[in-house]
This record gives sequence, C-alpha cells and structure tokens, in this order.
Amino acid sequence: TAKMKAEARIECLRQGGVNVDEFLQEAETLSVQDIPRSASSLS
Repeated sequence: TAKMKAEARIECLRQGGVNVDEFLQEAETLSVQDIPRSASSLS
C-alpha cells in the first residue's frame, strides 16, 4: 500500500541519518497553517 511505501522511505531516510521525525513535525505544523482546509480531507 501507499502507507507501507511511505514508511519504508522514512525508514531508509532514518538509516541515512536524516532527522525524519523532526522534519515530519515541521511539515505537520506548516500544513496546518499554510494548506487550505479543503486539503485536510486528504489526510
């Protein structure tokens, strides 16, 4: 599924030394502020 692929990519980034969790927190914070409410139905 798409979720499994996304999780696999995140795991690869973690193994590569990327601070994935911090990035995702920032992305969530930005999306709440910047993306129109209509986009929230996708999540």
